[in-house]
Amino acid sequence: MPSRDAWFGGSITSPLQGMDSASRRDVVGDQLLVAVTLLLLAIGIMMMYSSSALLAQRRYDDAAFFLKRQIVWILVGVFMLYIASRFNHRLWPRVIGPLLCLGIALLAIVLFSPLGDPINGARRWLRLGVVTIQPSELIKVMLVIYLACYLAGRGERIRSFTQGTLPAVLVIGVFVGLILSEPDLGTAVVIITVAGGMLFIAGAPIRHLLGLFLAAVSICGYRVSQTAYQRERLMTFLNPWNDPTDSGFQTIQSMLAIGSGGVWGLGLGEGNQKRLFLPEPHTDFIFSVLAEELGLVGGVLVLLLYGIVIWRGFRIAWGSDDLMGYYLAIGTTLLLATQVIINVGVVSGLLPAKGLTLPFLSYGGSSIVANLAAIGILLSISRAQEQT
Repeated sequence: MPSRDAWFGGSITSPLQGMDSASRRDVVGDQLLVAVTLLLLAIGIMMMYSSSALLAQRRYDDAAFFLKRQIVWILVGVFMLYIASRFNHRLWPRVIGPLLCLGIALLAIVLFSPLGDPINGARRWLRLGVVTIQPSELIKVMLVIYLACYLAGRGERIRSFTQGTLPAVLVIGVFVGLILSEPDLGTAVVIITVAGGMLFIAGAPIRHLLGLFLAAVSICGYRVSQTAYQRERLMTFLNPWNDPTDSGFQTIQSMLAIGSGGVWGLGLGEGNQKRLFLPEPHTDFIFSVLAEELGLVGGVLVLLLYGIVIWRGFRIAWGSDDLMGYYLAIGTTLLLATQVIINVGVVSGLLPAKGLTLPFLSYGGSSIVANLAAIGILLSISRAQEQT
């Protein structure tokens, strides 16, 4: 039976534990990262309202229905960002065990209890009164923290399959298996990609990672083959024009929106595809609306803002003087980057459709809270650098 250290990477002491709390409050962190994140949130609010007003008016007789809820979730997310930024990142190993247990419990409740809210044939949401959350969004951040704790304590043992890669893969595999059961292939792909990237950077042998990659592809492929709508999505990706009025409709409308925007766009609020042509334009396909209304220039500028977030994240990692901070910053940055790449790839027709939001822009409370908490973690590591 593996010891606790084998699963959680050993104990990690904190040289900052004795630091005066007042001096910790004086440190802000990476101000450019904060500014760009707030700018993305502002763009998200603007585009979310533009893309959802007509739909909200038709469904709820309130054009600001989605906007008001998104603002509430942003406020919750900013609070979580603040909490995460003030939490000493070297203390995560002390709490990651209970967090993983909580994550398993949430997924089990979603899958097996009446509180799980089935929508469009999938059980991904947990309904608590008037509030609905998607636990898998929060679990993505939990697993990054777990892997950072684990890798920080492994050292050269990461090159061993049984003592290095295997324990981490088994823990990740439990969560991925439950998430695939919802089913939520997009989130599973994100977790597998980020975990693989972190293990590679930590020094896990390529042969181990290649074997695990082939196993993951086989499992995901089997899952797709057993789920009708996921098979349909894959075939639609190969040729969306084969069924332009049904399975290929969303992809085609997304590409039409991006193409019709041209260089400068049709103008804010003037997009056509959101007018009940593009299904759910305020969620996974919000970048299509942005490209149509703000054009190539607006789309590139937003991608540049994401590029700055990713750059600052890697810069924080490179500047970290402890392994916990290094792996945590690397994993958090990979998490944000992977979501952006997959979402933009899907809306532009370069990847098969997946239910994956665009960080800070798409409508969705769980996504907003989780991604802002991730930014808070980066700020916590950056604050620690300023204090040394």
